[in-house]
Amino acid sequence: MALQKNMTISCVLITMEGLLIRSEDKQLDNCYIKIDDYKGDKTSINVTVGIYKDKTLTQKYNQKQYTFTPDISDLSKNFIKQGYEYLKTLDEYKDAVDLLDQGQTS
Repeated sequence: MALQKNMTISCVLITMEGLLIRSEDKQLDNCYIKIDDYKGDKTSINVTVGIYKDKTLTQKYNQKQYTFTPDISDLSKNFIKQGYEYLKTLDEYKDAVDLLDQGQTS
């Protein structure tokens, strides 16, 4: 599972010496948004989200961290699905489209 959305990403170009050359916002169409990692327990899950050019995952534009409180009831979805549902509650991802892997249902 992943999400897809048009996004504006802040891009920063820095020299090898650490000097800022320029900072600009870049409009990206159909970004591939994927939970790359998650850690936590029943009280808190921290997800690392990668924002990629496309589903090949060869060009990562950004990486962000988010934390949510999981549902641990008997009928709850797994933590990854809950993570994507949480992301879609945020303004940044509210109109993102679900991308399902083959054989997967939402």
